[in-house]
Amino acid sequence: MIKYVLFFVAFRFLVASVNTTYHEGSSRCNELLTFARSSGIESARNIYCLEAVREDQRLTLQTLRKYKLGFLFNNVTYAYTSEVLDSACKAPWYVTEVLEWTAGVTTLSLLWTIVQIATWLWSKRPKPKIKPVTPPASPSRPPMVRPPKAPKKNTSQGIRQRKDEKTLINNLSKLANLSPKLRNRIMGEDV
Repeated sequence: MIKYVLFFVAFRFLVASVNTTYHEGSSRCNELLTFARSSGIESARNIYCLEAVREDQRLTLQTLRKYKLGFLFNNVTYAYTSEVLDSACKAPWYVTEVLEWTAGVTTLSLLWTIVQIATWLWSKRPKPKIKPVTPPASPSRPPMVRPPKAPKKNTSQGIRQRKDEKTLINNLSKLANLSPKLRNRIMGEDV
């Protein structure tokens, strides 16, 4: 993209330079046209117009040769005196239009180039090193579907009760295997 912009800017600069050089040397041609406009005699006006056309052609050829563009020269002639008075010693209308429409292109392309260079330099700057966040260590057990149950209180009384229940059941099973007389003696006769 930048090569097209630079080519366009260079082309516009060349056209502007040729046009400026042409206008700097057109004082003699403009003087002849002024004499032709102010002349009241038709034959004198025709001679001034003829000289203005010759000066215009000489100036155009000289300007183009200065920029090594002599191959662009054409031998323009005008059919009427009014055409000479309107069009001689001026750059063609399309050159003037192009220069007017592209007047700020050099400044804008220079600004655009500076922005592109600044963007490139900004992307090449050293960036601060960011430490990646490490996730917490995974548990040895897989994740649970529901929250864990609250731990049971280990009270000595609760453990002792369970032991007493177990021993009671064991004792009762032993008593069931005893003879009825022995059981009555141990437990008493009421039971």
